[in-house]
Amino acid sequence: MPAGYPPPVHGRFVIPTVLALLAGGAWAQPEQPVADEALSADLSLNASDLNEDRSWTFRGALLTHQNDGSFFEPFDDDDRHYTSGAKIDLVFDPGFDAETREFLAPASKWPNAKLAMGVVIAQHIYTASDIEVRDPDPDDRPYAGYLYAGVYFQRATDRVHDHFELDVGVVGSWSLAEDAQRFVHGLPNQLEPKGWSTQLANELAINFRYQRSWKTGVGEWAGLEFDAIPRLGFDLGNVFIRGNTDLTVRVGKHLPTDFGPGRMLDYRDATGGWSDEHAWGAYLFTRVGARAVGRNMFLDGNTFADSRSTDPERLVGEFEVGVRAAVDLWGGDLELGYGWTIYSHEYRAQSERDTLGAFTIGWVRPF
Repeated sequence: MPAGYPPPVHGRFVIPTVLALLAGGAWAQPEQPVADEALSADLSLNASDLNEDRSWTFRGALLTHQNDGSFFEPFDDDDRHYTSGAKIDLVFDPGFDAETREFLAPASKWPNAKLAMGVVIAQHIYTASDIEVRDPDPDDRPYAGYLYAGVYFQRATDRVHDHFELDVGVVGSWSLAEDAQRFVHGLPNQLEPKGWSTQLANELAINFRYQRSWKTGVGEWAGLEFDAIPRLGFDLGNVFIRGNTDLTVRVGKHLPTDFGPGRMLDYRDATGGWSDEHAWGAYLFTRVGARAVGRNMFLDGNTFADSRSTDPERLVGEFEVGVRAAVDLWGGDLELGYGWTIYSHEYRAQSERDTLGAFTIGWVRPF
């Protein structure tokens, strides 16, 4: 292993990580309910509030591309396993009337809540360890593609954030993953992917995701700002059945009011943004996380058809470092970011851990 190469993340470190993060989440509680007088005022709805015609407002878009190639990943450019992902996220300020807002975010529990909704379209590509082998080892990771569209709802106070998402898509050749990889690998100096004839069968994919995040207050040290964001959540569907937890720490100047940087494999917070008081902002972040896996279709195989499969690891850890920066532009925030992630082994026959890099670019208008 070359000098300076990041050490593998082994399963024995995952359980302590889970326990530490769960403990971190325990002290982070939602804000106290508002006073009775303020609550009564907030809940007083008149006829004009209920009948007011409020239109939805488009607030912006974020593009994310994650890959294990050399342009994205400076330490290891092997093309294997979860090898590429692309996603577009469209953000909206929903035009809910006061009664609907009260139903979705009761003022007694969510005082002065911000609400957001969004639509995502994404594609994931998975391959075996060596893409030049036409018939990979049966214990290797199966070839698979995942193409889906999702809709999400978010609610947040200054310290607590909820994310609800429903994704519907397809797995198999319908996902166009083979076409996408063959197109890219048709460029000069690219290896030909030869194992797609063994990919998972076509299947409708439905998955629900929920995530709760907490956030500490912003501290200051040596002229820099910092905060911490623990999260707990789960996925449920025929694609994934799993629970997850992680902790993000940010350090920088003019930190945004959101609940951490978005990721290709989960979501970004659409309720917050960078401060209007400053023309720019930037921060470094680090994230450590773990997930308990009950089902992963891209390892366990198809739900309703015979397909290739391999034995998954039930506890998986990850570590990420990255940077985000934004400038005030056209009445919104132009955001750029990069993140580098290392994963522990995801299946038992896996011989090497995986690393990926992700670039993000987006423009979002704040509330």
